[in-house]
Amino acid sequence: MRYYIESGGRALGPFASETIRDMINKETLNPNSRVSVDRIVWKKAAEFSELFGSKPTPPPPATTPPARNRQEEARPSPKPPLPSAQPSDNAPPVEQIATRSRRKKEFLNQKLSNRFFWCWLSVSIAGVLALLAALFMALSYESKSETLVLVAVWLLGVGVSFFLFAIVLALMFFHSFWRSIPKEIARVPADVAVGFLFVPLWQFYWFYVLLISGTQSMNEALEQHGLLNRRSPGVSTGVAASAAVCLTFIPFLQNAVIAALGILDSPWFIPKTIAMICLIFFPLQIVGIVLLCVVMGQMKRAAEPLNKLLDK
Repeated sequence: MRYYIESGGRALGPFASETIRDMINKETLNPNSRVSVDRIVWKKAAEFSELFGSKPTPPPPATTPPARNRQEEARPSPKPPLPSAQPSDNAPPVEQIATRSRRKKEFLNQKLSNRFFWCWLSVSIAGVLALLAALFMALSYESKSETLVLVAVWLLGVGVSFFLFAIVLALMFFHSFWRSIPKEIARVPADVAVGFLFVPLWQFYWFYVLLISGTQSMNEALEQHGLLNRRSPGVSTGVAASAAVCLTFIPFLQNAVIAALGILDSPWFIPKTIAMICLIFFPLQIVGIVLLCVVMGQMKRAAEPLNKLLDK
């Protein structure tokens, strides 16, 4: 279970139970500190038996000091120095942990924005280069120029490079997005969510699960923290499902049709027929890429306020 600690009017956390016990042992957290598990109901830390355990036995009564020490005890003890208002390196562990968590969340939001922007830009460049390659290829058929064919192949190669770069950025974006989901709500850790995409054949199914499960978990986290409203509607499950179908089921169906023609030794298994099949399914895959960019933009807008809220 994870806990939140109130410090200076802010909710710090969440912290694991081991971290809380470590704070108790270091006397950073006392029994009267306010602790919550849902940031709604706050209780004293001593009321959580799993953290403090049974109530400590009272210490034995102190013996009467000798008469010669009573005068020394009557002397006023020196006042401790007032804490400095400036932050120092000797800050309490709770503040240090909260500062590290805040910096990590801010860096996570920055990574989400940067990866989304460069992924969208790389996909756009790849699409433009693919269209130019198709145009030069069509011109080469009419003029029968080998130079135009080489230009078309070069443009297509550069476009594929940009597209592969966009795929890498998309995987990094999804990893950061899953890290933004609270651990108590996320179905699987971020490393597992992205790692299963590298399993052959399983990746077609898991990409669908990645989008749908991530969308539902993020919307659940937003609703739990009161961030789901008209200005922040969350991530559209319908758009995510449509993008997943266009990028998983459609390519699988396309390859299955081509493979079936080859296995059955059909007379239609010729380059012209294969090209026609690819042209039929290709627009649907383009629609899937556009929908995926839309979903990634919604994920970025949904994750940023959640990360900022958890820092407070």
